[in-house]
Amino acid sequence: MVGKRKYTTEEVIDALKECHGMQTYAAKKLGCTYKTVWQYIQDFPKIAEALVEIHESSIDTAELKLMAKIKEGDMTAIIFYLKCKGKKRGFIDRPNFVVPLPDGNETQIERAIRILDRAEKGGVDIERINQIRGMITRYNETERTKLVEADVKEVKE
Repeated sequence: MVGKRKYTTEEVIDALKECHGMQTYAAKKLGCTYKTVWQYIQDFPKIAEALVEIHESSIDTAELKLMAKIKEGDMTAIIFYLKCKGKKRGFIDRPNFVVPLPDGNETQIERAIRILDRAEKGGVDIERINQIRGMITRYNETERTKLVEADVKEVKE
């Protein structure tokens, strides 16, 4: 059984609110250790619930600031939002394959294909390998098209 406590639940909740849910700072504000605040959170569901609400409120505040930046046209904010919230619509990071100028060595794409072939033989996830192969193929087709268009333009000139 828990003995008499030094702080009331309201004092701990107020300290957590003032410190935006950061337990170390709430402990300093109360004049105790992090462990004490942590123990209060474990022992009192009311404090644990308040902490969840504090964190949710902080996230809401950050999202509002992010949306304001998006409305201003801030490209970094737009990209960040799409990477986080737009995954289901295809806004995800994909590996970039850069093809250096030919110099007798294999291109990065050729090397990637060679590595994928080895990985496939070694039992790596075939679905992921095929996904990457598809991205490489699409990239190659796009680059070839650009090269052909440049050659056609040069011939016309």
